[in-house]
Amino acid sequence: MSPPPEIPRIDPITVARRLAALRPGLLLVRQAHADETSIPGVMLCINLDRRGPYPSTNRNRAHMPGGTGRVPANPGPILVDAFARVGIQHFFAWLSPCQDQARIESELLRTGFRLFQWTEYITFAKRPQDAPPVHSSPKPGRALPTITRLTACAAEACRDQLIAVFDGSAEWAGDFTNGADKPGMTALACLEGGVPVAAAIMYVHDRLAYFGGGAVHKDHRGRGLQRLLINERCRLAAAADCDLCIAETLTNLPHSLNNIQRCGFQEAYRARVLEWGTPDAAHSPTPQA
Repeated sequence: MSPPPEIPRIDPITVARRLAALRPGLLLVRQAHADETSIPGVMLCINLDRRGPYPSTNRNRAHMPGGTGRVPANPGPILVDAFARVGIQHFFAWLSPCQDQARIESELLRTGFRLFQWTEYITFAKRPQDAPPVHSSPKPGRALPTITRLTACAAEACRDQLIAVFDGSAEWAGDFTNGADKPGMTALACLEGGVPVAAAIMYVHDRLAYFGGGAVHKDHRGRGLQRLLINERCRLAAAADCDLCIAETLTNLPHSLNNIQRCGFQEAYRARVLEWGTPDAAHSPTPQA
C-alpha cells in the first residue's frame, strides 16, 4: 500500500494576509468596530463592552498586518494614543507573519508592551481538497446528534441552552446569536432532542472560510461532536467554492488542537501577542473632550 501523498505546505504570510482581509467583517459580526484607515498596516478593533483580561476575551486589539500599507516605524505610541482617545487603557497587539514582524515586535517591546506568555494562539489552515476528514463514531447505543443551521430567531429561542453550551458565557452565546443571520455567516448546532449540545460558526469572505465559535456542552464532550462540526464546515466550505479554511485555537486547549489536526488542518503560524496596560486599567473613564 503506497503512502498518502504529501500535502503541500500553506504559506503563512498568505494565510495572514487573507485572514486580515476577512477579519473586519468577522469583527462586525461580533459587534466590534473595525478601523482599517487610521494607521497604515494596522486594523484597530474596538469594543468598549468587551475588555476581558485575556487576548481571547478582550475585543480591543490592534491586528498587524491588518490593513493596507506598511506599519509605520515605532507604532507603539501611535497605538496607545489611538486607544486612549476612546478610553481604552488595556489592549492587545496581535502580530501575524509579515516582512516587518521582527522590527514591529522589537519596537513595541521598547515602548513598554509585554509579550503575553500564558498561552499561544495558533492559526491552522487547510485546503478543502487536502486530507480526508477523520469521522466521529457514535458511542454504543447513542447516535450522533443532528447538525442544524440556526437562524438568529431560532438561536434566540434557545439562548439559555446555548449559554450552557458556551460554559455559561452569555457573551460568546450572544456572538453566536447576533451573527447567525449576517451575510457570509453560517451558525450550526448539534441538536439532541431539539436542544443544542454543541455549536460553531463559519464565516466566508472571498473564498476563505473561517471556523470559529466552537463549543460543546460539558456533559456531551468526548463524543466527537467538535470533529463532527469541523467536518460539516469543511463540506459547506467546499460547496461554497472556498479554496482555504482557517481555524484558530490556543495551546492550552489540547482537545481542540487534536480535533483540528485530526481533521487535516496544518499549523500555519503562531501569532505573537503583546499586551499594553493591565486589566485593572481596562475600565478607566473615557477622557473628556
